[in-house]
Order: sequence, then C-alpha cells, then structure tokens
Amino acid sequence: MYTMKLSLIQVDAGTDKEANYKKVERFIIEATRQKSDIACLPECFLYYGDREIKNAEPVDSNYSIGFKKLARDNNISLILGGVALATHNRTKMTNTAIVIHRQGRIVHRYNKMYMFNVRRK
Repeated sequence: MYTMKLSLIQVDAGTDKEANYKKVERFIIEATRQKSDIACLPECFLYYGDREIKNAEPVDSNYSIGFKKLARDNNISLILGGVALATHNRTKMTNTAIVIHRQGRIVHRYNKMYMFNVRRK
C-alpha cells in the first residue's frame, strides 16, 4: 500500500512578489524536511493586490522557473492553487492552478472560471 504525505501551506501574501516567493519557498523546503510528497499553495499566494494585467505573470516567468526548480531539487510535487497568469498576447489574465511534478515539469494547468474575489478587513 502506498501512502502519501501532503502539506497544506497557507500564507498571507501582499504585493511584493519576491517576498511572497521567498516566504513560500521556506514553507516548501520545510515540507520536504517533513517528508511531504506534495505541497499545496492557496490562491493569490504569489501576489495579492490590484487585479491588473501588469501584475500578471507569463507562464514562463522567473517565478514559474523557480517553482519548477524547487520541485525538482527537493523531489516534491507542487500544487500552485492560483496564479494570475497573462495570456500570450498580454491582453487578459487568468486565475490558473498549476501542478508541477517532482521532476520539475508542469503536468497540468487549470484556468479557473472566475478570479478570486475576497475582501479583507
């Protein structure tokens, strides 16, 4: 029988993508120390702020490359719950869930129908 260990990572992201990336990177590395097979991140973990196209990432951004390398180097699969991705012509953005295999390749993407919409107090 195969058992799988899953880590659920919750973060309070802001508008500084680099700081948000470093924060979740630390949590993912901690998940690997705890022998997790998969780490799941929430929607808006990389950026929480204005929903403008300028804040969306291309699918091949440095962050995407970083998450693929993080998965490969730490032998852990990642489920990125929701990333604001720019379409190829950068006219629209999608709220996309991305699954990255432990070998560092994107194995699935799902463009959600509606953008995440929660008001914080």
